Amino acid sequence: MFLNSCLGSIYLLTTNLLLLYASYLITKKFLPHDGISIKLVSAGLIFYSFIPLILQALSPFHAISRTWVLILSILIGSTVHLLWGKKANPKTELEQAKILLQGEVISYWFFPLAICGFFILFSLFRALLMPPLTSDSLTYHLTFAALWIKKGFLFFFKAPDDIIMASHYP
Repeated sequence: MFLNSCLGSIYLLTTNLLLLYASYLITKKFLPHDGISIKLVSAGLIFYSFIPLILQALSPFHAISRTWVLILSILIGSTVHLLWGKKANPKTELEQAKILLQGEVISYWFFPLAICGFFILFSLFRALLMPPLTSDSLTYHLTFAALWIKKGFLFFFKAPDDIIMASHYP
């Protein structure tokens, strides 16, 4: 059980880092002269748009599992790196980040970002350590997610007929 949890955490971390890297490179390529706030929002939107795209891509093959999500994330990250990341100079990127952190970000945005980061990390650890136990989660959301993972693809429920099966807890 512990080994499985560690492996799942490694999969999650690797997948998220690859998708974050890909979204960073895409933002850097297509928004080179925009401000930092636009780049951060764009990178976040691109990152979160990868999630449904990956699930929709794997669904026809009945391959929604953590292994296939990781494989597709590696494919996305390496493709974006080959397209737009080969010429990147890590030293220059780190220097730009250092200048940004020493400048306006620390003075104006440090405390709001630190508070938001704390709550995000707290929510992440809470989500990793305990499952949601609200009646709505147990009745609908976890049931549908469990059925999608069990079958390996996304399918839609016709309400109200198929909602009857959600009246039982998973």
